[in-house]
Amino acid sequence: MKPRVRSESGETLAELLVTVALVGIAVVVLVGALATAIRASVTHRQQSAADTVARSVVESFKNTDPLSVAHYVDCATSYSTADVDTAGFDVTQTIKYWDGSRTINADADPKIGFSDACTADKGIQLIRVTITSNTSHNETQTVSILKRRS
Repeated sequence: MKPRVRSESGETLAELLVTVALVGIAVVVLVGALATAIRASVTHRQQSAADTVARSVVESFKNTDPLSVAHYVDCATSYSTADVDTAGFDVTQTIKYWDGSRTINADADPKIGFSDACTADKGIQLIRVTITSNTSHNETQTVSILKRRS
């Protein structure tokens, strides 16, 4: 009768340790990539929301109804944003006044020909709206428009 021979087809301790280490590294890499994707998504969501609020504020300034608070005001220092939901954002308006020294056209630099002081309102205002989120990401969007007297 032949003696039984044990099978040596199992894994050694060293092979198991290498496998566990490789799986651990792969999990760390995947969790890191997931965290980065989540941060990018939150940042993009904040940028999109800030852009939407900025454009909504600017659209509210385009109202031409003479009884509206957004109607053109000579030497205005700001326009009302009460009809736009700006919760979670700080809204800053900067208004410059056309001094009449330059022709305004599509190719012109919008900063040239405008001044911070309103000595005599010539009927065109450059309004720059800056929206900053109140979150830890502090996303900022800026939109500029020209508002003219109708």
